[in-house]
Amino acid sequence: MEIRSTFDYVGDHEITKTFIQETRRMLRGFVIECMPEPHSISMSNPLRVNMRLHYRAGIKANKGLKAWLETNGWRVGRRETTDEDGKAWYIFEAYRAIHIPIDKKEASTYGGQ
Repeated sequence: MEIRSTFDYVGDHEITKTFIQETRRMLRGFVIECMPEPHSISMSNPLRVNMRLHYRAGIKANKGLKAWLETNGWRVGRRETTDEDGKAWYIFEAYRAIHIPIDKKEASTYGGQ
């Protein structure tokens, strides 16, 4: 029996795939740098998966994006980072949790993260 990581289990799950497809469809027209991806997982049943996306703020194409994300259940924030030259800039992020039930038949086929 193949042992998979929890992230593989979550990434292959139909709930995750559907969430990503629907989010991509709804965000069409906005400038998104990193489409939704599993960021962290709370090991419970059901699994609580924090999905994360990165976007660009301050550009015309993304006007109203932050408000739309917050209205649709996303937590929005930013974090400061630096490039190789030491110049500081912000990464704008949005997080939203999805829940994936653990199938008892598959529970033994995946291990830790």
